[in-house]
Amino acid sequence: MTPALTAQGSQWSPLGATLVGKPAVARDANADLHLFIRGTDNSVWHMTQAVPGSNIWNQWQFAGGQIISNPVAAVNADGRIELFVLGGDHALWHTYETSPGSNAWTGWASLGGQGQGDPSVAMNADGRLEVFFETTNNSLWHMWQVTPGGSWAGGDEIVGELFSAPAAARNADGRLIVFVGDSDGKFWWIIQNSAGADSWSPWWCLLGGTVSAPVVATNSDGRLELFAVRADNSVWHAWQTSAGSYTWSDWNPLGGYVTTQPAIGVNQDGRVEVFLRGGDNALWHNWQTSAGSSTWSGWVTLNGVLAGGGAGVGQYPDGSLDVFVGGGDQSVWHIAQIADGWQ
Repeated sequence: MTPALTAQGSQWSPLGATLVGKPAVARDANADLHLFIRGTDNSVWHMTQAVPGSNIWNQWQFAGGQIISNPVAAVNADGRIELFVLGGDHALWHTYETSPGSNAWTGWASLGGQGQGDPSVAMNADGRLEVFFETTNNSLWHMWQVTPGGSWAGGDEIVGELFSAPAAARNADGRLIVFVGDSDGKFWWIIQNSAGADSWSPWWCLLGGTVSAPVVATNSDGRLELFAVRADNSVWHAWQTSAGSYTWSDWNPLGGYVTTQPAIGVNQDGRVEVFLRGGDNALWHNWQTSAGSSTWSGWVTLNGVLAGGGAGVGQYPDGSLDVFVGGGDQSVWHIAQIADGWQ
């Protein structure tokens, strides 16, 4: 049988399993990549590298749960990976490594709330993780660690009118900032009043005429850059005019034809790179020509035949990227960056 992902100058590798949606990727304290997926049984499945930076992987492990979102992974201040999902009861659930790099995990525990869509996680300036998600009544809900790597507060509502999953990031001044989309295609953002605070600014509008949930990246100079998809399925982006600024550029086209939400990676030299499933179902990428530049390479194919769930991007200690997708056969495939291209 012909593989679901074929290569013409780009070498895809199969990892097996079957998935729904988008993989989550995180790197542990031993430099191994961890891959998490939502299986067709709506449970979480988990795979780790056997050798850091290699294409040698351990077997898939059943991680349990009954979930309605894509899994989202983050790394605690002490290096322990923590995984977040929305369960079948719409509450936020989490599990985490018992010690850094151990690959021994706690059981699933509920953090409460009533959410929809995918959660978004960011780290406060003091090392505490904070999770954001859209509630079932379209407000923004957030939960935060009381201490870095420690227990969790009960959570709180930030009143709004959301029509997309949120995207959270840390501003150059240390304050968390959250972006959401509304039903009119505009984007809104809200920012902590001070780094680590539980008080927030009013909502600010960022005009755009875009339709997808936002995706955010951090440029090499600290400026945030926002990516979204317009109604014509092309990618547009806007960026802070200076690091930490409340002032943003106009929306600018990156073009392409998108059939999933874009995924973002940051190269070893600080250049932001965007990955998406194109209209031909192949993986395409586009990257800044220099770190922080507003000039981009143009779209280049990495071939393959992708399912519709989107990509997950991991990074090795040497800064090279590895991209994970669901193939046309619903199994997991990946393609890794090398010095002179991808393999």
